[in-house]
Amino acid sequence: MSFPWPYRRIATEEAFSVPEVFEALRGWAAAADPAEPDQDFWDFVFTQDTPGLQRVRRQLLDLEGERLEIMAANGVDVHLLSLTAPGVQTFRVAEAVALARLAVLDVPAGLHAPRARLVPHPARAFPDAE
Repeated sequence: MSFPWPYRRIATEEAFSVPEVFEALRGWAAAADPAEPDQDFWDFVFTQDTPGLQRVRRQLLDLEGERLEIMAANGVDVHLLSLTAPGVQTFRVAEAVALARLAVLDVPAGLHAPRARLVPHPARAFPDAE
């Protein structure tokens, strides 16, 4: 598909996840205090089975197939990928660091899509408050 603009389109803050972070969030949402920020949202995402939420879950984990098709259909050259909120901040430091490393270093390195099309934004594991 050809588009009329003479510049590259970059979509920023494009949410994504990897299976390991996704499953860790599922466990966190099921066990977290309902007063925790984001707990009610993620509990809803993981426990409801509507077509819209099925699409959300599928697209968060898709880094090459459907994502690249949507990018092409909309003339987007680059996705700046951001690990979906709440990221890894809800986990203990060791788990958070391991998940952040996996999400922004290990997984993108294994993608078949050109590295210049999908660019991971750094995920940060914040120090334990305890």
